[in-house]
Amino acid sequence: MESIRKTSEFDQRDWRMLLGDIAQGLVVPVIGGELLTVSIDGQKKPLYEYLAECLAERLQVEHLPKPSTISDVVHAYLQDGKNPIRTPYFEIWDILRDLNCEPPEPLCQLAAIPGFTMFITTTCDNLMRQAVDKVRFGGNPTALQLSFNRSAASDDLPPDFNGAPPVVYHVFGQAANLPTYVATDDDMLNFGRLWQDERHQPRAISSFLRDKFLMVLGCSFENWLSRFFLCALKGDMLFAEKNRCGILADTRSRHDEQLTLFLSRRMGPVYSAGGAEEFISELLERWKEYAPESMNWSSTSPSGGKAPEPYLGDEFVRGSIFISYASEDSTCALALEEQLRQVGLDVWLDKHKLGAGADYRRLIFHNIEHCSLFIPIISHHVETVAERRYFRMEWEHAAEEKKMRSPIAQFIRPVVIDDTRPSVMIHEEINKCTWVALEDNRLPQSFITHCRESIRQQRREEEYAR
Repeated sequence: MESIRKTSEFDQRDWRMLLGDIAQGLVVPVIGGELLTVSIDGQKKPLYEYLAECLAERLQVEHLPKPSTISDVVHAYLQDGKNPIRTPYFEIWDILRDLNCEPPEPLCQLAAIPGFTMFITTTCDNLMRQAVDKVRFGGNPTALQLSFNRSAASDDLPPDFNGAPPVVYHVFGQAANLPTYVATDDDMLNFGRLWQDERHQPRAISSFLRDKFLMVLGCSFENWLSRFFLCALKGDMLFAEKNRCGILADTRSRHDEQLTLFLSRRMGPVYSAGGAEEFISELLERWKEYAPESMNWSSTSPSGGKAPEPYLGDEFVRGSIFISYASEDSTCALALEEQLRQVGLDVWLDKHKLGAGADYRRLIFHNIEHCSLFIPIISHHVETVAERRYFRMEWEHAAEEKKMRSPIAQFIRPVVIDDTRPSVMIHEEINKCTWVALEDNRLPQSFITHCRESIRQQRREEEYAR
């Protein structure tokens, strides 16, 4: 360990305590944008400076400070009261969707330490999940990605969560084509307020964090915002007498004497030998000495061998028909799929009901965005009240996708399988569409002809675009 820099503030006892806490699963890393330096066109760039540059170019916003933040760009764009609020959020999501880069090394180093079963990220990208999947699961999408949402029910931990698979939680939301995540400083304050509101707070995650130590890395918040953020996550536990809540490492905080004093009283030591990247590098080296056997991921997977590949659904053919259904209607959905396949049409539906998390959402959203026709199956089963149902998420995304399609295209074609009628219990956009009823439990021939033409039209347009 002679090559590793030591600090007087973060001393050997602190390191021993931290390693022991990690081994017991008591530490949760909190990831900030300072750790996200990526390679773009052969050059290393801070991801969120790059996003701000791309966003300013797309929105045609000029005369900004250098370097600009995403918040700077969004506020400048929205100064013109005529500009739609949704647009910058959509563009950020679209830029990230097209981003093709490897997860940064500091994130991979954190993912290599098996004591971490949950990662909290303050950014809206997928890089932390990619790092966990790359290091622990050979690149297979396995980590569960969840997010806080200011406009709908937020994701929460599964009732039987035991650390497998590991969780990446977006405390400020995950990039989406709607303004449901943090892009501005105002958004961040709003999310912090909502997090402390019991009606919005994900209870299982809040309970999980209550007795955990937070390892806040690379967030570099302003003094007041650091205090606000930590209070939101830890609640009254931050002010419990003699309660050690965690540590902090970034480039800003160690130079802020007042914040350092506050954190030393209420949270724990501040790492002053460098920024978050230096801390993570030192942490990994110390962990290798502390528990060298834990670094062999093949021996720590649940099966004792290579981590199993997760099921990601049947292969999706671009331009397929997407069938969305409540699980109670699976028999009918499979019968309709078979009827369409018999006449040579490509069909996709989630036969295995993949479940919650961003792996599910990423797959579902991709397939909806690239399908030629979206068929929601309507029955009295879709009029449930209290339950959280994943078909509603599919319907919502299809309604958004419809806005991007030609106004003359009938992208959504509901199929009703019983005597259900349009009602307030069914998505407004679904109610507006023309419903198709079965004839002797089969799709009418006219509808099948429409399906075939929709697929042809979609593929003609894609061929023309190429």
